[in-house]
Amino acid sequence: LGVLRGQVRRHAEIVVWMNLRGVDRDQIVILDDDPIEAPLACRWVKTRIREGLTDRDVDEASGWFGEGG
Repeated sequence: LGVLRGQVRRHAEIVVWMNLRGVDRDQIVILDDDPIEAPLACRWVKTRIREGLTDRDVDEASGWFGEGG
């Protein structure tokens, strides 16, 4: 796992969680205000700290799953 300042990088933590549960990256969307690195960057919807989760963020994330999510 990649380490940054003694802590596991967020994307690595998510990959471990996915692997333990047999989750494919196409089955998730990551809503976060911090950038997510490869290989999960393509599944990241950037939220903003001051605004919080917006309808626009939800629309973008839910659009990746298509009809029936």
